[in-house]
Amino acid sequence: MVYVKRLSALLLMICFIFVAGLPVEASKNELEGHDFSWFTGTHTPGKVNSLRTDNLLDGDLIYGWNPGCKYGEWSHVMMVVTVDGDKMIIHAATGGRPNNGIRTINLEFAKENYDVAASERLNVNVSSAQRLAAANKALWFMNNSNGVYDWDCDVGTNDEWQCAKLVYRAYYDAVGINIWHRHSYFAIYPGSVFASPYATLIERTSTENNPEASWEPPEDYNENSMPITITK
Repeated sequence: MVYVKRLSALLLMICFIFVAGLPVEASKNELEGHDFSWFTGTHTPGKVNSLRTDNLLDGDLIYGWNPGCKYGEWSHVMMVVTVDGDKMIIHAATGGRPNNGIRTINLEFAKENYDVAASERLNVNVSSAQRLAAANKALWFMNNSNGVYDWDCDVGTNDEWQCAKLVYRAYYDAVGINIWHRHSYFAIYPGSVFASPYATLIERTSTENNPEASWEPPEDYNENSMPITITK
Protein backbone atom coordinates (compact mmCIF):
# COMPACT_ATOMS: atom_id res chain seq x y z
CA MET A 1 0.00 0.00 0.00
CA VAL A 2 2.84 2.36 0.90
CA TYR A 3 4.49 1.54 -2.43
CA VAL A 4 1.28 2.32 -4.33
CA LYS A 5 0.90 5.66 -2.54
CA ARG A 6 4.48 6.63 -3.28
CA LEU A 7 4.06 5.62 -6.95
CA SER A 8 0.85 7.64 -7.16
CA ALA A 9 2.55 10.65 -5.65
CA LEU A 10 5.44 10.31 -8.10
CA LEU A 11 3.08 10.10 -11.07
CA LEU A 12 1.15 13.10 -9.80
CA MET A 13 4.36 15.11 -9.50
CA ILE A 14 5.42 14.16 -13.03
CA CYS A 15 2.01 15.25 -14.36
CA PHE A 16 2.29 18.56 -12.50
CA ILE A 17 5.74 19.26 -13.94
CA PHE A 18 4.47 18.41 -17.44
CA VAL A 19 1.43 20.65 -17.15
CA ALA A 20 3.47 23.46 -15.63
CA GLY A 21 5.70 23.34 -18.67
CA LEU A 22 2.86 23.71 -21.14
CA PRO A 23 2.45 27.51 -20.87
CA VAL A 24 6.11 27.95 -21.75
CA GLU A 25 5.70 25.91 -24.91
CA ALA A 26 2.39 27.64 -25.65
CA SER A 27 4.12 30.97 -25.28
CA LYS A 28 6.61 29.99 -27.95
CA ASN A 29 3.75 29.13 -30.27
CA GLU A 30 1.98 32.38 -29.47
CA LEU A 31 4.99 34.27 -30.79
CA GLU A 32 4.11 33.00 -34.25
CA GLY A 33 1.25 35.44 -34.47
CA HIS A 34 -1.40 34.82 -31.85
CA ASP A 35 -2.09 36.40 -28.46
CA PHE A 36 1.28 36.95 -26.79
CA SER A 37 0.66 39.74 -24.29
CA TRP A 38 3.04 37.97 -21.93
CA PHE A 39 5.79 39.04 -24.38
CA THR A 40 4.55 42.49 -25.44
CA GLY A 41 3.32 43.58 -22.03
CA THR A 42 -0.16 44.00 -20.59
CA HIS A 43 -2.20 47.19 -20.70
CA THR A 44 -3.48 48.40 -17.35
CA PRO A 45 -7.29 47.95 -17.53
CA GLY A 46 -9.13 51.23 -17.92
CA LYS A 47 -6.01 53.35 -18.32
CA VAL A 48 -6.06 55.90 -21.15
CA ASN A 49 -2.88 57.82 -21.97
CA SER A 50 -2.92 61.52 -22.87
CA LEU A 51 -1.45 61.33 -26.39
CA ARG A 52 -2.72 64.07 -28.71
CA THR A 53 -3.87 62.79 -32.08
CA ASP A 54 -5.44 65.90 -33.62
CA ASN A 55 -2.01 67.28 -34.56
CA LEU A 56 -0.73 64.18 -36.38
CA LEU A 57 -0.08 63.99 -40.12
CA ASP A 58 0.25 61.22 -42.68
CA GLY A 59 3.51 59.33 -42.20
CA ASP A 60 3.86 60.23 -38.50
CA LEU A 61 4.73 57.33 -36.21
CA ILE A 62 3.00 56.43 -32.95
CA TYR A 63 4.59 54.21 -30.31
CA GLY A 64 2.91 52.38 -27.45
CA TRP A 65 4.31 50.69 -24.34
CA ASN A 66 2.74 48.43 -21.74
CA PRO A 67 4.22 47.12 -18.47
CA GLY A 68 5.94 43.79 -18.97
CA CYS A 69 7.21 44.39 -22.49
CA LYS A 70 10.26 42.15 -22.81
CA TYR A 71 12.00 43.57 -25.89
CA GLY A 72 12.67 47.21 -25.25
CA GLU A 73 11.41 50.71 -24.81
CA TRP A 74 8.25 50.29 -26.92
CA SER A 75 5.76 47.48 -27.37
CA HIS A 76 4.35 48.60 -30.72
CA VAL A 77 4.81 51.10 -33.54
CA MET A 78 2.08 52.39 -35.86
CA MET A 79 1.78 54.90 -38.71
CA VAL A 80 -0.77 57.64 -39.36
CA VAL A 81 -2.59 57.44 -42.72
CA THR A 82 -5.68 58.96 -44.29
CA VAL A 83 -8.51 56.69 -45.41
CA ASP A 84 -11.57 58.23 -47.07
CA GLY A 85 -10.70 61.60 -45.55
CA ASP A 86 -10.26 60.29 -42.01
CA LYS A 87 -6.99 60.05 -40.11
CA MET A 88 -6.39 56.48 -38.99
CA ILE A 89 -3.65 54.17 -37.78
CA ILE A 90 -2.18 51.51 -40.00
CA HIS A 91 -0.22 48.75 -38.29
CA ALA A 92 0.78 45.12 -38.48
CA ALA A 93 -0.61 43.19 -35.54
CA THR A 94 -1.79 39.82 -34.32
CA GLY A 95 -5.40 38.72 -34.63
CA GLY A 96 -7.70 39.69 -37.44
CA ARG A 97 -8.61 37.56 -40.43
CA PRO A 98 -6.12 35.17 -42.06
CA ASN A 99 -3.55 36.96 -44.23
CA ASN A 100 -4.68 40.25 -42.71
CA GLY A 101 -1.64 41.14 -40.62
CA ILE A 102 -1.74 44.73 -41.90
CA ARG A 103 -4.91 46.69 -41.16
CA THR A 104 -6.22 50.12 -40.23
CA ILE A 105 -7.83 51.15 -36.97
CA ASN A 106 -9.12 54.28 -35.26
CA LEU A 107 -6.54 56.73 -33.90
CA GLU A 108 -7.95 56.31 -30.41
CA PHE A 109 -6.51 52.79 -30.36
CA ALA A 110 -3.12 54.26 -29.45
CA LYS A 111 -4.60 56.06 -26.45
CA GLU A 112 -6.82 53.30 -25.16
CA ASN A 113 -4.51 50.29 -25.46
CA TYR A 114 -1.16 51.51 -24.10
CA ASP A 115 -0.11 52.82 -20.71
CA VAL A 116 2.45 55.11 -22.35
CA ALA A 117 2.51 56.49 -25.89
CA ALA A 118 4.69 58.74 -28.02
CA SER A 119 4.50 60.32 -31.45
CA GLU A 120 7.22 61.46 -33.79
CA ARG A 121 7.53 63.03 -37.22
CA LEU A 122 10.23 62.22 -39.74
CA ASN A 123 11.01 65.78 -40.79
CA VAL A 124 14.81 65.95 -40.73
CA ASN A 125 15.71 65.95 -44.43
CA VAL A 126 12.33 64.35 -45.09
CA SER A 127 9.60 66.35 -46.85
CA SER A 128 5.86 66.21 -46.27
CA ALA A 129 5.52 64.73 -49.76
CA GLN A 130 7.89 61.92 -48.79
CA ARG A 131 5.96 61.25 -45.57
CA LEU A 132 2.74 61.10 -47.55
CA ALA A 133 4.37 58.71 -50.04
CA ALA A 134 5.40 56.44 -47.16
CA ALA A 135 1.87 56.48 -45.74
CA ASN A 136 0.46 55.60 -49.14
CA LYS A 137 3.01 52.80 -49.49
CA ALA A 138 1.86 51.31 -46.19
CA LEU A 139 -1.71 51.36 -47.51
CA TRP A 140 -0.47 49.78 -50.74
CA PHE A 141 1.08 46.93 -48.76
CA MET A 142 -2.21 46.40 -46.94
CA ASN A 143 -4.26 46.30 -50.14
CA ASN A 144 -1.84 44.54 -52.46
CA SER A 145 0.68 42.56 -50.47
CA ASN A 146 -0.91 41.70 -47.14
CA GLY A 147 -0.05 38.52 -45.29
CA VAL A 148 0.22 36.77 -41.97
CA TYR A 149 1.66 38.37 -38.85
CA ASP A 150 5.04 36.96 -37.85
CA TRP A 151 7.14 38.82 -35.28
CA ASP A 152 10.36 37.25 -36.61
CA CYS A 153 9.69 37.49 -40.34
CA ASP A 154 12.29 38.34 -42.96
CA VAL A 155 12.41 42.11 -43.43
CA GLY A 156 12.74 41.76 -47.19
CA THR A 157 9.65 39.65 -47.91
CA ASN A 158 6.17 40.90 -48.76
CA ASP A 159 3.93 38.13 -47.42
CA GLU A 160 4.68 38.25 -43.67
CA TRP A 161 4.55 41.37 -41.53
CA GLN A 162 5.14 42.85 -38.10
CA CYS A 163 4.79 46.40 -36.85
CA ALA A 164 8.33 47.78 -37.17
CA LYS A 165 8.90 46.08 -40.51
CA LEU A 166 5.80 47.76 -41.96
CA VAL A 167 6.83 51.33 -41.10
CA TYR A 168 10.43 50.65 -42.07
CA ARG A 169 9.49 49.18 -45.44
CA ALA A 170 6.96 51.95 -46.11
CA TYR A 171 9.69 54.60 -45.92
CA TYR A 172 12.40 52.46 -47.50
CA ASP A 173 10.33 51.32 -50.48
CA ALA A 174 8.54 54.61 -51.08
CA VAL A 175 11.37 57.13 -50.80
CA GLY A 176 14.55 55.15 -50.10
CA ILE A 177 14.96 56.40 -46.52
CA ASN A 178 16.42 53.93 -44.02
CA ILE A 179 14.84 54.65 -40.63
CA TRP A 180 16.21 51.42 -39.11
CA HIS A 181 18.93 53.06 -37.07
CA ARG A 182 19.32 50.97 -33.92
CA HIS A 183 21.44 47.87 -34.14
CA SER A 184 19.45 44.69 -33.60
CA TYR A 185 20.70 41.16 -34.00
CA PHE A 186 17.57 39.13 -34.70
CA ALA A 187 14.64 41.20 -35.98
CA ILE A 188 13.55 44.75 -36.47
CA TYR A 189 11.45 45.97 -33.53
CA PRO A 190 9.90 49.31 -32.45
CA GLY A 191 13.08 50.40 -30.71
CA SER A 192 14.95 49.92 -33.99
CA VAL A 193 13.23 52.94 -35.51
CA PHE A 194 12.35 55.12 -32.49
CA ALA A 195 14.39 58.33 -32.31
CA SER A 196 15.73 57.83 -35.82
CA PRO A 197 18.08 60.66 -36.91
CA TYR A 198 15.34 61.61 -39.37
CA ALA A 199 12.72 62.00 -36.62
CA THR A 200 11.60 64.71 -34.23
CA LEU A 201 9.72 63.72 -31.09
CA ILE A 202 6.29 65.35 -31.00
CA GLU A 203 5.09 64.08 -27.65
CA ARG A 204 5.76 61.45 -25.01
CA THR A 205 2.99 60.94 -22.47
CA SER A 206 5.20 59.63 -19.66
CA THR A 207 8.81 58.92 -18.77
CA GLU A 208 7.74 55.70 -17.05
CA ASN A 209 9.42 53.51 -19.67
CA ASN A 210 12.17 55.97 -20.59
CA PRO A 211 15.63 54.36 -20.36
CA GLU A 212 18.04 56.05 -17.97
CA ALA A 213 20.64 56.47 -20.70
CA SER A 214 20.10 57.20 -24.38
CA TRP A 215 21.01 54.48 -26.83
CA GLU A 216 24.47 54.64 -28.34
CA PRO A 217 25.34 52.80 -31.56
CA PRO A 218 28.30 50.38 -31.71
CA GLU A 219 31.59 51.85 -32.90
CA ASP A 220 31.33 50.12 -36.27
CA TYR A 221 27.73 51.24 -36.78
CA ASN A 222 26.59 52.51 -40.16
CA GLU A 223 22.99 53.34 -41.01
CA ASN A 224 23.34 51.09 -44.06
CA SER A 225 24.82 48.19 -42.09
CA MET A 226 21.58 46.18 -42.10
CA PRO A 227 21.63 44.74 -45.63
CA ILE A 228 18.35 43.36 -46.85
CA THR A 229 17.11 41.93 -50.11
CA ILE A 230 13.74 43.34 -51.03
CA THR A 231 11.31 40.94 -52.69
CA LYS A 232 9.28 43.00 -55.14
